[in-house]
Amino acid sequence: MFVFKAAVVGAGVMGGEIAQVIAAADIPVLLKDVDQEYVDAGLRKAREVTEAIRKGMEVAKRNMITVPMVGTTIPHEVRLKLGSARIMLKPAAPGTGVISGGAMRAVIESAGIKDILTKSHGTNNPINTVRATLAALQQLRTAQQIADLRSKDVEQMVGRRLANAYRRSDGTEPAAAAAAAAEVK
Repeated sequence: MFVFKAAVVGAGVMGGEIAQVIAAADIPVLLKDVDQEYVDAGLRKAREVTEAIRKGMEVAKRNMITVPMVGTTIPHEVRLKLGSARIMLKPAAPGTGVISGGAMRAVIESAGIKDILTKSHGTNNPINTVRATLAALQQLRTAQQIADLRSKDVEQMVGRRLANAYRRSDGTEPAAAAAAAAEVK
């Protein structure tokens, strides 16, 4: 079951309404029993705002990107320059919330990220800010993805303590904790 959410970032121009829509899909992955978040933006023009939103949603649904997460935040810091927009996304501790503004907030919330710090420099244009934010989200990789690329274990790359923290956030229990829990019972 696809659940699509839409957030209109900008609208209204003489000679036809333009609406930029951020579409997010919450798609349950039955094999892993976890929810993956997908997000993208669509920019379309029409005579009416509602028609522009519908067209924007269609465009956004075609090119959804997955957003890797560790718990309720992103796996690592990202700094990106796209055109004149400079974007910084930083992971935050649980309970921090979304510290962001404007168009970036719409993308981050649509992606399902709950704790993050963001900053945007260089442009006030919401279209460029949304494009830069999506490009930054595409650069995110989890420790497991990097370990797979390097043909290593996560423990070899980040150490046992941090690897156990990553496993807990993914919902899988570390082997040592599972063994200790079995001994107690």
